[in-house]
Amino acid sequence: MLLSDCFYKRTTHGLLLIVAALFFTGCAVPPADRSAALLESPVQIDSAQALQRMRQSQDSNKTSWQLLAIRALLREGKSQQAAELFSQLPQKPDDARRQEQSLLAVELKLAQNDFTAAQTLLAKINPNDLKGTQAARYWQCMVTTQQGKPSPVLLRALMAQAPLLSTMQEKQRNSDATWQALTAMSQTQVDAIKPAAGENILQGWLALRRVWSDNRDTQDRLKAGVSTWQTRWPQHPATRMLPAALVNDMNFRPASVRKIALMLPLSGPAARFGRAIQQGFEAEKKVAPPASGENSELMLYDTTARPVPQLLAQAQQDGATLVVGPLLKNHVEELLSSNPTMNVLALNLPEHPVRRDNICYFALSPEDEARSAARHIRAQGKHSPLLLLPGSEISERVARAFADGWQKQGGGAVPEQRFGSLAKLKASVNSGITLTGAPVPVTVARKGAESYRRGRVDAVYIIATPEEMGYLKPMIAERNGSQSGAMLYASSRSISGTVGADYRLDMEGLQFSDIPVLANNNPGLKQLALNATGNDYFLARLFAMGADAWTLANHYAQLRQTSGFMLKGNTGELSASSGCVINRELPWFRYQKGQVVPVE
Repeated sequence: MLLSDCFYKRTTHGLLLIVAALFFTGCAVPPADRSAALLESPVQIDSAQALQRMRQSQDSNKTSWQLLAIRALLREGKSQQAAELFSQLPQKPDDARRQEQSLLAVELKLAQNDFTAAQTLLAKINPNDLKGTQAARYWQCMVTTQQGKPSPVLLRALMAQAPLLSTMQEKQRNSDATWQALTAMSQTQVDAIKPAAGENILQGWLALRRVWSDNRDTQDRLKAGVSTWQTRWPQHPATRMLPAALVNDMNFRPASVRKIALMLPLSGPAARFGRAIQQGFEAEKKVAPPASGENSELMLYDTTARPVPQLLAQAQQDGATLVVGPLLKNHVEELLSSNPTMNVLALNLPEHPVRRDNICYFALSPEDEARSAARHIRAQGKHSPLLLLPGSEISERVARAFADGWQKQGGGAVPEQRFGSLAKLKASVNSGITLTGAPVPVTVARKGAESYRRGRVDAVYIIATPEEMGYLKPMIAERNGSQSGAMLYASSRSISGTVGADYRLDMEGLQFSDIPVLANNNPGLKQLALNATGNDYFLARLFAMGADAWTLANHYAQLRQTSGFMLKGNTGELSASSGCVINRELPWFRYQKGQVVPVE
């Protein structure tokens, strides 16, 4: 047994004996000592007992029992009663009770989902002044205020909390949460973290993430890398208690890709979409590492020629071990109705995706891009975005996706405005565009979301073609002034490789998202995609989707088995949700002096 473990057990045992004595010895110990000791101890008493003691006590002793009652009420989910009792506390408590009252004020705001107020109150507390279990509660409050959003603040809070935890179960949860936050961050976000002098634990976590990032594609290399890391970091808490998700990565069971059934529209009106995906899939298969690609047999099935249920039966008869596709939404719905027994990577997302153990969903959709835009715009500190959309059915889906994503980030309702057709834009070019609109209806209002305030817009997310954008940007400036303060953002729909230098100068300051491969992160594949699709950027994106579909197919087991699993794809940074819906995080760029530069 380690000396530290022995000391902890003896200390805990002694504390419990002291607390028991305080409860059962009556007048042998003054009442003030009894309640004050409990403020800093891990002992939990119920609210009824604390309230009874409060009524029977006086002066500072009464205040201590009142504080203990508030803590118990919050723990029991009785936040309204806790708030009422908190309002009755003395305005100027003594030093022994001031820290507890300050900490309870934070916990009360968190119970009310007022994260902003909780953060403000936390900033006024010095954790070094806290005693006993108060420090662990402080860092838990700091973790909770981050609402699960990965950030350096969340990482440091979890690491500060770790040594204050007592049970192995709590320590494992902390290790898992730290790893989840670290792996949910993009490589760019991780690279931006600069450990201060003495932050050895943070340095160790970053080194472990690098091992995982560099070796996660190969199970044996990952195991060897983690083992080497443990040797180099013998005193790191994760050395003795690896995150469960990392252990799963090291021991995942690979899914068979021996025979892949690729189901796409290969004839009819949608054939050009299906062929672009097929070309990307086959191109990536050719350049894949030998261990993953050389033994895979690819079988093609035309979803235009025969119903999907028949194709599934045929694929199963042909010995397929994995289905990639179909592409069209109605065909995905047919697949779901057929209850396939094979593993499936569907290439579209139905309105209400069905969660099944053998189905993942990968879509290259404007809704997916809109949700990514909501995260990006919110991260840039914007509070009042407006959607500027064409008058089409797809605009409704994009509006709902952005509004839902915005509220998930804590934002309020989002107004939308329609600009109609290109002809309408040309007709009204001299009148400009007023940045105003009606809120997009969403199914469920999110807790903690900002309330909607009609007023000044500070961000505009635009869905438009390059030609439409050429009219929209000057029309916004015409009506609102170039110094209106509203930052303009656009989807990849506005981006084409055929625009000239004059257009890029006219778009000065506009931010836009696009898939990484068209941003030259893989010049060879970009040129291959453009050559195969006749320089059609829309089809080139589908080509890149096909390439990523091959990669995802070869990591199917990890998508299903590993929480937080991510891949750097050609269509974005890819990760799987709990229902195995593939999320895409897109890089952002802006026009600057006629050039396209990354947004830092």
